[in-house]
Amino acid sequence: MKTSNLFSILISIFLLSSCGGGDDDSGPAGNSLTATVTGDITASFNASGEVQGQKLVQATLSSTGSGDVLSIVASEGTGNSMSIAITDYDGGGTYSLAITSSNTATFTSVDTQSFETTGVTAISGSIEITVNGDVINGAFNFDGEGNDDIQAEVSGEFSVTPEAQ
Repeated sequence: MKTSNLFSILISIFLLSSCGGGDDDSGPAGNSLTATVTGDITASFNASGEVQGQKLVQATLSSTGSGDVLSIVASEGTGNSMSIAITDYDGGGTYSLAITSSNTATFTSVDTQSFETTGVTAISGSIEITVNGDVINGAFNFDGEGNDDIQAEVSGEFSVTPEAQ
């Protein structure tokens, strides 16, 4: 009996390890974004990979006449989504999400029963960014407000490799 259990474990390890690796483009996307939302909206948000060939977290880095813009859009596939835009992106550092800032962050939740949306937009907070080669890592924390005096605190992190536009 112990031999068959050991054999089963070894086969399982072999099968699991043979599923990874490779450099083809059919694998899951490397971008990810997680967040915890508390207050009038509560959620545990976790987006990464792909569903039917569509990346659940997309990041772009665009050059404009006034500077670079880092945009991140994430969806769980359940209707919950999050977006972050840093309009004055200049690499690693701290970026303000104050209501007077042009940087934005939003969280939107969809009730799967009624299909009603509820969302909050950052009115205060910040994003701390570190850059490691092409990968941009960030941690964010913001207080958000929405329609009908809805309030929530949103905190989380992301890791993205943006596409240039």
